[in-house]
Amino acid sequence: MTPADEPITAYRNAPFAEAFQVVDDDGSAMDFTGYAGAMQVRLYGGQAGSAQISLSTVTDSSQGIRFDADSLFIQVDEATLATVYDGLVGSNERPWTAELVYDLVLTPPGSLQEIWIEGDFLIAPGVTVSDPITTAVLTEAGDYLVTEAGDILLQE
Repeated sequence: MTPADEPITAYRNAPFAEAFQVVDDDGSAMDFTGYAGAMQVRLYGGQAGSAQISLSTVTDSSQGIRFDADSLFIQVDEATLATVYDGLVGSNERPWTAELVYDLVLTPPGSLQEIWIEGDFLIAPGVTVSDPITTAVLTEAGDYLVTEAGDILLQE
C-alpha cells in the first residue's frame, strides 16, 4: 500500500481536529471497526528518540486518533501544539512556521500495521491567543483590566 501524501497545517493557538472519510475500492464507506491507530510527528523522518507529538487510539473526544463507523478523527490539543512550537521556535522576535513530518499508522484487526497517510506537519504561529482577564479595576481616571500575564488593558 502506498501511503497518501496529505500535508497538515495546525496552529499553535488552536486545537487541531480533522476528520477523514475513507472509501473502499468500490466506493463504499470504509469500516474501521476494531482498528487501532498511531501517529507520530517528528523533526524529520527516521529521527531517533521521542517524537514531538505522539498519538494513539482513543475512544472519547480527547487528543488522539478516534474511529467512527466510516471515519477517522485526528485531534491534537492546543496545549500540545503550543508546547512543541514554543520549544522549537523559542522567543524569536519574528515567529516562523515550524516544519515537521508525520505518518499515520493503522492496524486492522488481526492484521499487520500499515502506513496510511504521511506528509509535512506544519505548526503556524497563529495570531489570536487567549489571555484571560483576571482582575477588573474601576477608578475615576478610567476603567482598566489586568490579565493573567500582568498586562494592563485600558477601557475607554
